Amino acid sequence: MQSASLPDASSILLERDIQRLGRTLHQKLGGKATSFFQAAYWENLLIDRALGDPALKSDLFRLVDTLPALRTSAQIARHAREYLFVDERRLPTGMSLALRATKNPLAASISAFIIRQNVRQMAGRFIVGKDARHAKVKLKKLWDHGFGSTIDLLGEATVSEAESEIYAQRYTDLIGFLPAQTASWKTSEILDRSPAGLVPRANISLKLSAMDHLLDPADPDGAVERLLKRVRPLLSSAKRLSAFINFDLEQWHLHEITMRLFERLCLDPEFVSWPHIGIVVQSYLKSANDDLDRLLALAKRRGTPLTVRLVKGATWDYEVIHSGLHGYPCPVFTEKSHTDAAYEQLTRRLFENHPTLDIAIASHNLRSLSAGLANAENRGLKPGAFELQMLY
Repeated sequence: MQSASLPDASSILLERDIQRLGRTLHQKLGGKATSFFQAAYWENLLIDRALGDPALKSDLFRLVDTLPALRTSAQIARHAREYLFVDERRLPTGMSLALRATKNPLAASISAFIIRQNVRQMAGRFIVGKDARHAKVKLKKLWDHGFGSTIDLLGEATVSEAESEIYAQRYTDLIGFLPAQTASWKTSEILDRSPAGLVPRANISLKLSAMDHLLDPADPDGAVERLLKRVRPLLSSAKRLSAFINFDLEQWHLHEITMRLFERLCLDPEFVSWPHIGIVVQSYLKSANDDLDRLLALAKRRGTPLTVRLVKGATWDYEVIHSGLHGYPCPVFTEKSHTDAAYEQLTRRLFENHPTLDIAIASHNLRSLSAGLANAENRGLKPGAFELQMLY
């Protein structure tokens, strides 16, 4: 019978440091809970309830998706009842009473107004602005408090050539606007510099699904050739104007297209010595270790570091359902503990391969952040040598 291997001494010491740093961070976060009288308290309550009930979460998303198309209070009230007030679902008392009352026209009008306002208010917690010009005040405020930012344009999976062109132009405008706006911000020793030199203040994440409506995993090379026509000029502008460009990984069917495009651009003579380019690795993918191997080989081949943003992954439900419907192997771990374990293993590998790869640890999980900090501490890295990233 094969016996389980015991952890080595370095793993034991690393675990000790993770626990120590995690407890320290947890203590510093003490007393930060929202008040009963704040709107955020009730929003957090609803979010927690939704996360604990997959069916409610799905129905809430469906309701939010339909809101822009609903014109009357009666329509909003009816959709809210149909999506949320289903048999035997236990909702918070206030929400349950409000949904029952929407059958009355006056109550429906009041409820529809409240629903719209709440959705707008909750969106404001996660969306910094409708465009860069509206967002610049909040971005500067974040910078003044010691936070850099990477901008992600909402919207993906375009359905026409005209729509793809509009998104490409939005990225062009963003790259042209942000560097000039950030130039006058106050100097920050941690945010402005890494051991490798100056870091661009403007940081933009690209979603390739917004750039081409015909992306097809059956023709990755054709997809790459079409994407190059839109993405290459963006990188040229970013290099000229001093902006960092990150390639987001999206659904699994776009994975190989994204990796091939990234490799082509990283080895392009114009960008081969340009360090301000990065890509995401998703730890919920069973291929994540292979992806990291591929990026390590790429960085060594080009002789210039590139950045890896390590995330857990954002489309787990989609990948599980989609693979099941079409009968192909599920590309993601179906147990969260496996994703978390892979995240820590990948974190350790990233720090072992610094500075060949620059590192951005992206998570809201205290344990995962502590693992990043512990690995950095054990490697003797200063705060400016790596990033911790979280959603706004």
